[in-house]
Amino acid sequence: DNFVFNTVTCVWDNTGTKPAEPTNLECWETAVFDNTTCKWAVTGDKPAAPTIISDGEATFCTGESVTLTSSEGFEYLWSTGENTRSIKVNTSGSYWVKIYDESGCESEQSESMVIDVIQPSLLQIYAVNVNPTVPVAIGTLIQLNATFINNYPVDVTIDWGDGISTLFGDETDGTVITNHVYSEAGVYSVTIVLKDKCKNTVNAGYNYVVVYDPSAGFVTGGGWIISPAGAYVADPTLTGKANFGFVSKYQKGKAVPTGQTEFQFHAAGMNFKSTDYEWLVIAGKKAQFKGSGTINGSGNYGFILTATDDIPDRFRIKIWHNSTGKIVYDNQIGSPDNANPSTSIGGGSIVIHNAKTKSAEISEINSVAEMLNITVYPNPFTDRLRFEFVSPADVNAQIDLFDMNGRLVKTIFEQQVEADQYYEAEFKPETTISAFYVYRIILGENVQNGKVIFKKE
Repeated sequence: DNFVFNTVTCVWDNTGTKPAEPTNLECWETAVFDNTTCKWAVTGDKPAAPTIISDGEATFCTGESVTLTSSEGFEYLWSTGENTRSIKVNTSGSYWVKIYDESGCESEQSESMVIDVIQPSLLQIYAVNVNPTVPVAIGTLIQLNATFINNYPVDVTIDWGDGISTLFGDETDGTVITNHVYSEAGVYSVTIVLKDKCKNTVNAGYNYVVVYDPSAGFVTGGGWIISPAGAYVADPTLTGKANFGFVSKYQKGKAVPTGQTEFQFHAAGMNFKSTDYEWLVIAGKKAQFKGSGTINGSGNYGFILTATDDIPDRFRIKIWHNSTGKIVYDNQIGSPDNANPSTSIGGGSIVIHNAKTKSAEISEINSVAEMLNITVYPNPFTDRLRFEFVSPADVNAQIDLFDMNGRLVKTIFEQQVEADQYYEAEFKPETTISAFYVYRIILGENVQNGKVIFKKE
């Protein structure tokens, strides 16, 4: 037949041919003849590029993995050659995917997802500094400056030791500077911890931040402990009774406390006496102070004394060479300096004055004893008896010792004393027979009596 196509009416007559249908179409294209325009039209869109979703972070550590999942298609082709909708990835690289429809049509390639598998090789805290370095009063602003080395971001946690922590996330510049204010007196250890994405951690500490409250009162103590094995470093086998006596307090308007400390460990022939104090911290039932002193009248030794006014009272003293740091004596050796003391006293007492403690409660019943601030130790005693006291006012003071029949044995102390000053006296029996004694301490109009036992060894 010989048709003619009329382009006006789109009708064939007996001459001519219909326009040829387009060829070489893409798989998603379709040719449609439009009777209005009398032309073929090609329609259809190339399948959209899929998206990739990861079930974890794109940066992770050696030994870990993530699962990459493509948006829905009929078939899949990953850059790895895999043909599943999801693939598991555990190596670094750039990953993409194409999808196919039911006709086998191929999509555009997805945007690449970059995976970074890491193993941090360098994590080190270089320095931790706190300013000021001297003991500070409650409410003082403390600044911490920590420098560290890291080749990937790290989380930094600062534990201030008072139940409060500060967290910095994803730190990269190797320095953290932050401030803190302590609301309670104490001797605090500050700890800084670095943690990277691979859960590697490193920590360092700063010992110690000393925070004091000059209005918290003062501490006195006198008595004895049984020194445990290992306490005297030069001869760890030595044990036995050790006597102590101390007073430590802040004078009004002063930043350094005053007082006196003496510690005698007879088995070692050691007699430590303080020469000066650096700081005093009273926190609730616990008192701690630091200073320097001599052993048997010579040398330069540092010490920290920690005591609790509790039931029972507990005592610890650590003594070391100031020049070398070598420990001479510590009845709680191996424990941190700010640990609570564990050695119960065998006799005597420890009193934190003006604190809400066992001793303060007792002093409400015995107001005279509270005012006199008297320590008499050791009791029983075998060599000498010590009296230590702080007077509440400028008064005449006298200490007398009587036998059990009421006869005066000796007037041990008799002089004018000043308020809030530390005084001491000593009694050495001349008898070789064990005996009971009654002491009388007079401070102005206040009188304190007590009994002591002399045991001749």
